[in-house]
Amino acid sequence: MVGFCQASDGHSWAFRRGPGGDRVGRRREKEVVLSYCLTVAGMDLSEIRLLVLDVDGVLTPGDVSFDEDQNRLMRFDIHDGCALKLWHEAGYRSAILSGRRSTIVQRRALEMGISVIRQGVADKGEAFDMLLSECDTPAEATCFVGDDLPDLGPLDACGFAVAVANAVPAVKRVADYVALRGGGAGAVAEVIELILRKQGRWASVASKR
Repeated sequence: MVGFCQASDGHSWAFRRGPGGDRVGRRREKEVVLSYCLTVAGMDLSEIRLLVLDVDGVLTPGDVSFDEDQNRLMRFDIHDGCALKLWHEAGYRSAILSGRRSTIVQRRALEMGISVIRQGVADKGEAFDMLLSECDTPAEATCFVGDDLPDLGPLDACGFAVAVANAVPAVKRVADYVALRGGGAGAVAEVIELILRKQGRWASVASKR
């Protein structure tokens, strides 16, 4: 599994924890770290074409806030929205799989071009299987990004399992990749850039912006 630690001088280190608990890594600039991590992990992301996202703790920071009228407030990251548009321009699809229901999520998802939106999901593992069937996409061609225990089902089943930086330990343990960024802080944008770079498509897609 790939993860990150931070040295006393503030630099990030990428490492892979092997069977014996060993860590192999080196100091990198952020952009190189992203590519290096998957090179070390030996992962092939060439077939990934569907991105499935949790909402609370992934597209948002995970906190629950209300205004004085008891309306729920939600905060999204603008970089995630921009990256999702690039993802769709690359010809790929995205979906939301959330345990909560919110009209705010529906509105923001449509703004970002996410057409498959599943909210109020009790069993994410079962819902993930149904979503794959609906999108006519095999699990191995899917990336799921999660942060909490209800996400374990899809994370175990998908081709590329990603935990955001603020994910619970159990989620990080099963993840293929642990993002440098947290939910609502550009984690989704980081994952999209990482996949497209591994596929050799980032430069051509990003140059259109």
